[in-house]
Amino acid sequence: MARRRARVLGMIMAGGKGERLHPLTRERSKPSVPFGARYRIIDFVLSNFVNSEMPSLYVLVQYKSQSLIEHLRLSWRTSGMLPDYFVTVVPPQMRFGPAWYRGTADAVLQNLNVVEDFNAEVPDDVARRLRWYRRHILPRLNADVNGDLFVTSKGVRKDQRTVTIQITRLIADLLGIHMTVHQFRHLAGASYLDANPEDTESARALLGHAYSKTTRIYVGSASRRASRAYNRFLFEQREALILKRKRQRTPKTKKG
Repeated sequence: MARRRARVLGMIMAGGKGERLHPLTRERSKPSVPFGARYRIIDFVLSNFVNSEMPSLYVLVQYKSQSLIEHLRLSWRTSGMLPDYFVTVVPPQMRFGPAWYRGTADAVLQNLNVVEDFNAEVPDDVARRLRWYRRHILPRLNADVNGDLFVTSKGVRKDQRTVTIQITRLIADLLGIHMTVHQFRHLAGASYLDANPEDTESARALLGHAYSKTTRIYVGSASRRASRAYNRFLFEQREALILKRKRQRTPKTKKG
């Protein structure tokens, strides 16, 4: 019997200014910058969600969003016959004061009401991992097993910025290069498939994809070739930087 798909809600942050893409973002937000004539940057994100069987999507807009709203209206229309298949634009609601979204966490916080109204469910595999984490890890930190997930050694809650910085620093210490958490996930998946090319299912579970097709897109043979070339470049840069630092630390001998 086929397992019932959990009611998962996707929230896409699409309010970025894209200052580094200026002047392309002079009149529009970063997600609405054209790509390949008829597409926009946000189409890649939406396509990944839909191909991962997450068709219930809220797009959180903010900065110069009209171009993006028009693109979503024309290119991502749904029939409305299936209530869980939709792409809906959500502007700042200002539910906690007269302020726009102040980052990704605040954007979700301001829209918790739409999550509750949708009655979203936690997928079984995610719930299983959360239960294991609460049962085995939080007690070691003297933290409440029903409280916050990320806490200090004293059981005090960590904020999102602290967690991100700590994970990024740990990756840098282990690999010697700066890499985001998202990049590290795909590096791990690609490395596993290099060693076990037939075991796509384990890589799919590692990356949290709903279908192996999505995994093959991200870390398939073509993607792994590109990833290996990029990784070689990064590690060459790392070795060059280490050599440069060693030369700078070498004391100069005095003449004479």
